[in-house]
Amino acid sequence: MDKQIRVKFHVSFQPGWVLARRDASALPVDQTASRIIEKLEGEILRSNLTECEGVLTGKDASEAEKALNQLIADTFDISVDDACFAVAVEELPAEDSPAEDAAPKEDAPAEAAKPETPAEPVKIGGFTVPPSLGGTGAQSSAPQKKPAAQQSPAETPEAVMAEIEALIGAEPFKEICREAVSIAPRLKENDMLEAFTRRCYLFAVNDGCGLTHYLELYAKLIEALGLFNFHPSNSGLPVSFRTEKKAPVVEAQLPPPDSDQSPEGAMKNILQQGKNYIVCIDISAWMSKVTSPVFRNILRQAELSAGDCIICFRVPFVEHTVLHNLHKALNDQLFVRDVSIVPFESAELETYGKKLLENKSFTVEDSAWELFKLRLRDEKNDGRFYGFHTVRKVVLEMLYMKQLYDVRNGISDKVIKAEEIKDLCISEHSIEKTGEEMLAELVGMEAISDQVHTVIGQILAALENDKLEMPCIHMRFLGNPGTGKTTVARIIGKLLAEKGVLRVGAFIERNSRELCGRYIGETAPLTAAACRDAYGSVLFIDEAYSLYRGGDASKRDYGLEAIDTLIAEMENHRSDMVVIMAGYTDDMETLMGANAGLRSRMPFEIRFPNYTKEQLAEIFLRMASRSFTWNEDFEQAIRDYFMKLDQAMIDSKEFSNARFVRNLYERTWGKAVLRCQMASQPCTELRTEDFALAVSDSDFQNIIGKPARTLGFS
Repeated sequence: MDKQIRVKFHVSFQPGWVLARRDASALPVDQTASRIIEKLEGEILRSNLTECEGVLTGKDASEAEKALNQLIADTFDISVDDACFAVAVEELPAEDSPAEDAAPKEDAPAEAAKPETPAEPVKIGGFTVPPSLGGTGAQSSAPQKKPAAQQSPAETPEAVMAEIEALIGAEPFKEICREAVSIAPRLKENDMLEAFTRRCYLFAVNDGCGLTHYLELYAKLIEALGLFNFHPSNSGLPVSFRTEKKAPVVEAQLPPPDSDQSPEGAMKNILQQGKNYIVCIDISAWMSKVTSPVFRNILRQAELSAGDCIICFRVPFVEHTVLHNLHKALNDQLFVRDVSIVPFESAELETYGKKLLENKSFTVEDSAWELFKLRLRDEKNDGRFYGFHTVRKVVLEMLYMKQLYDVRNGISDKVIKAEEIKDLCISEHSIEKTGEEMLAELVGMEAISDQVHTVIGQILAALENDKLEMPCIHMRFLGNPGTGKTTVARIIGKLLAEKGVLRVGAFIERNSRELCGRYIGETAPLTAAACRDAYGSVLFIDEAYSLYRGGDASKRDYGLEAIDTLIAEMENHRSDMVVIMAGYTDDMETLMGANAGLRSRMPFEIRFPNYTKEQLAEIFLRMASRSFTWNEDFEQAIRDYFMKLDQAMIDSKEFSNARFVRNLYERTWGKAVLRCQMASQPCTELRTEDFALAVSDSDFQNIIGKPARTLGFS
């Protein structure tokens, strides 16, 4: 019997370094444990978020320490002396083990073969599968999976499926994972692995809906099931490939048909570089060209590479008929499975945010959670929303604000309160004030206020009297930019919620072109998703006239498709959503001609006149009063400036009214802040010279026909 050298090791990572890699496909500890098992044939005894312990056999302490340091350095492309990790080793008492080449004694009786006791079947993702996924039939050509003793807990099919089943939504993706689990033993038993590895996938999913994470989980699952062996290596991959280091997933975009780059050449390069990966190719730009000879050549290359890699195609979430036609075109040459991921509802995004906070052991008071929801609406309303990525960003911002507040106030708890994150919202919101109070504060809005009260009174009368027909509550706001249309629309949502007409009363803003997709079949889902966000609330569509400008050009545009979808949603949710379309008076009249049913579904019309010169000055001073003080000379300079504005300019279509005032105010306090910074003083007062410097900027210098720098000085 030989004595085997055994060493116990302990690997630890700095928590801050681990946190900085939180977007990676796997924790550094899990990656390290997997490599120790694979490269050093070690055994993992215990692991957590930042540490792991285990045993190495056949190496003394010095050899083991050197090997572990080098393995970690290679895994994360860092120095062996990097302070982000530490390795400790300890020799264990040697154990007896039989020599590998020792021959059995000739006179020893042969031990009778003992039948294996069948293990209990395992439940994975709703399917019952044999405990041994390899089957007992003919020898399989499937990649050999590590023995169970050598698999880290995170690598087992059960563990991966538990992670998949815990995902929010994504039911179609979960279904293909459950299928893989259920069919894996049969494929391996019958030596039919090719039927799995040559199957391709067509994902219809929008940005920010988790596609990269889904693919990485799928890679972990099918490798754990023994259906595919990945050999990820980023060497030689173009920088345009979006892939985490060592993750077995490559995402690339096929150049559009009008690109100077050869799409066939690009496809060939993608597939060559992606061998032994999951390769996901965005073919959105080819959705209307899938029957072209060029695209058929592209599919031919995919057919030749299927099996060397797992091939996925990606397009945005589109209508079912469009996806069906895409499937037919792809399936002519490939074996394709569709996976259509519906865009997440607001409630699902909020659930994800709560999960992230719970993972950090934080809870949120209701008032603070309202600020979180308002911030998500702000993020959506600016036209740049990236699903889970945006939610994660906002949660991290909340946590940072909470920590900063606690440090400054000498407290420490795990409950986030509204006053601790009051700066979370981007736009101005007034949670404390009622809709009536907000409406009463508006400058020069007396006539508009009367119209709003008339509209709401008519709606309430219909609700309270069964004999009156419930009117459509959708509206048209007509007027030039900056005349208060957005502000009044937000207040109307709050008023209708307070009166019990709307169950939520939130304000969802969309630019009209945000409802139109880039590709065929994308517009209706985008418009429907915007309406879904606005159920129980107000959907405000600014510059709505750009959906339809009349003539043949509009008939070829996606705007008409958006209008048709809007009309259907407006009718189906006539008592649970208010759609307000806003824009110039003449252009909005043209829009009403786009569809015969549009005007009748928007019976309420409110006209917003331009502000007077006196009102513009008053708006400026009200904005300034929220944060600053001033003297009489400053106020007189403000009033003089606006009174000297040319009336023809104010009446023009291009003048932006309150937006112009806001821009001028922000430029003024910017000059004040700079002045105070240079003097190392707190900035609490606006001065005449701050305003003079602001209007001397090129955007304002000639607007009253004389050098603005003389304003406020005699």
